Amino acid sequence: MFRVLKPGGAFIVRTMCGDVIDEKLKHNFDPINRTLVTEGIAQRYFGFPDDILAEIRQVGFRIDKYKVIPASEQEIVVVSGELFVSATKALTKMQPELICRQIMIG
Repeated sequence: MFRVLKPGGAFIVRTMCGDVIDEKLKHNFDPINRTLVTEGIAQRYFGFPDDILAEIRQVGFRIDKYKVIPASEQEIVVVSGELFVSATKALTKMQPELICRQIMIG
């Protein structure tokens, strides 16, 4: 995603996070790797919100805003939270026209 998105482009994330609380899935959850495992294969990653935000930042995105929706406010409850993130790909020194456009638009 990072490679194809232009500098200043928006990146929206919606992902489940936290611990698995669905009783049917708990026995397949590996809390060390934070993955749901089926037949020995990791199927889904359920990171903690801070870890997911750190991963997004680490690859070069700026977090504009985020919100964790607790299980009590979710329609379908599988994990303890759902994370919504709005991020922007960092501008580079090689993109002066984008920096000017960002300043003008505000």
